[in-house]
Amino acid sequence: MKKIVMTLLTCLAFIGSANTDSLTDTDKAAQKALAEQYVQALQERDVKLINRIKLINYYVYADRILENIVHKETQSKKDFILQGMLIDTQKELQKIYFDSIDVRLLGWRKSSSFSGYIIRLISQNYVPTYLGLIMEKINNQWVIVDFYDVVVQKNISDIKSHTINQIFPNADYSITGRLLKNNKVAELEKVTDFLISVQQKDGKNAIKFYDTLSNDLKKNEVIIDRGLLVADNYDDEQFYKGLLTIIAKYHQKNPKYSGRLVDYFLMNKSYDKARLLVQNGFTSLSDNAMMNLLLTNISFTEKDYPRALQEIKQCVKAEPNLQPCYEMWINVADAMQNYNEVVTAYNTASKNLGIQYTKSMFNEKEDGDFMRSDAFKNWDIPEKSE
Repeated sequence: MKKIVMTLLTCLAFIGSANTDSLTDTDKAAQKALAEQYVQALQERDVKLINRIKLINYYVYADRILENIVHKETQSKKDFILQGMLIDTQKELQKIYFDSIDVRLLGWRKSSSFSGYIIRLISQNYVPTYLGLIMEKINNQWVIVDFYDVVVQKNISDIKSHTINQIFPNADYSITGRLLKNNKVAELEKVTDFLISVQQKDGKNAIKFYDTLSNDLKKNEVIIDRGLLVADNYDDEQFYKGLLTIIAKYHQKNPKYSGRLVDYFLMNKSYDKARLLVQNGFTSLSDNAMMNLLLTNISFTEKDYPRALQEIKQCVKAEPNLQPCYEMWINVADAMQNYNEVVTAYNTASKNLGIQYTKSMFNEKEDGDFMRSDAFKNWDIPEKSE
């Protein structure tokens, strides 16, 4: 059996809807139905369904981004840009869907910064993303029109607009605008080469151009954010470590980098700081399962396996039908060479997830030590599927 180990933690962020205390019961029911339908479509990876019954109004979402861009265009050019943004938006959302191994509706949550239905998506490397939904009634139908990042406390459309404004040269406060205004042509060319390489998904050249930037430019959020895009899609451990070091030095108080700081603390073996950051990040989420899953990863990285075993069992207790908990439980027990515990993990997963394991599902390359153990030989499961 392939054992997946969580490796990357990212910013714990989720999106929430506008306040709906004044809604009628009918509208509240409609919003709940929309959230449930959306989650079902995500679970089934049915993007065509999302588009066909128009659960998301991509046009309104993209238009909200465009309305806040400093670089004003003629209506014809605005419509052209909007169409491009519609395509990019759908691709971004679809990538989230297909990269997720678990999607579920956590229910209605309310705090001082948001109220609405919250969705949790877990990526292939166990990174959780919390999404809530900003809904609007258009033509007598509730649809998703925007998102809200609780960590940054801004609409996602506003965040994207700000990012675009940071690049447009006609905005005085943008990185390119400042360089142009100060006649720093050489630096502007370097930044432009870097940004173009990122846009073209050319990781090798992006890193090469990044290395030519001054330290002052490297600590700019625009450069960091695009550097992280490269790091997440191009395997260069040294490059990623460099980005984390800059984040830790200049942006520790910026909440959008909180998950990256966990990586930084793990990199420097500051395990207690990493734990504290995870615990603080989940204070308002009420998601004990994911919190303990991430804490398990920290203890696993530290090789404190007894502590990791306690934490992963808390994960299973909090959410018995969350499959990544069992995968991590097996990893921990296997690292301890406690093969009776490995069998217990598989048996519990079989009971709670409805999985029928057989001995033929295991192979010598990945499970050799376990297969040679008495626990495996005495395990009361079929040899192979009937």
